[in-house]
Amino acid sequence: MVDDDLSDRACQQLAELRRPFRSGDYGVLATMIEGAFLPRPMLDPARTGQAFWWGTSGERAWRNSQLGWLVLHIVREQGIVIWGEDVRPEIPQVKREQLLQEIWEICRNMEEHGKGGDLHSVEWLLTAARELLFLKEGRFGSKSEAADWAYLHARGDWRKWLLRAKQYRSNPTLADSAESRQWLDGLTVPIREAGEELRQELAR
Repeated sequence: MVDDDLSDRACQQLAELRRPFRSGDYGVLATMIEGAFLPRPMLDPARTGQAFWWGTSGERAWRNSQLGWLVLHIVREQGIVIWGEDVRPEIPQVKREQLLQEIWEICRNMEEHGKGGDLHSVEWLLTAARELLFLKEGRFGSKSEAADWAYLHARGDWRKWLLRAKQYRSNPTLADSAESRQWLDGLTVPIREAGEELRQELAR
């Protein structure tokens, strides 16, 4: 969290700071670090400004917060402050309708972009599990908790892939073998099935 909009120069510096982490010299977990450098006013997703994102697919400046209501709601309700000021009370309360609208957008993204092929593909399944937990029980859990829950309570065959997806998320080095890469390549169908089950639950 930063007080004011980031300058273009600050964004360039943040991109340079990320470079060593992406190199692989610090292990696979360092390459997966992601998060937003978010100006304080943008704790409200409706506000614009200049933020910066460290993402697994690259670094980029944001004019609009792409965390959205859903992620910021989870931060507000379940986030843990490990250093500095607790700004969670500054995140606005969200309406259920706003959360449902964003889950519909997740479904559209899964249909358009969801596919297997790399370690980050497991996030599609884990995200679907988390949103399904919310729709069914009205609460958000961690992605690991949601994976365990959906393995027991989801209807589709995609749930059978969740426990291994959770393992790869907590220990990415497990995905280094040729057999694991083949497993990741096969995630496209389960991802599409997860998105379809999520859509069906939203339509209820």
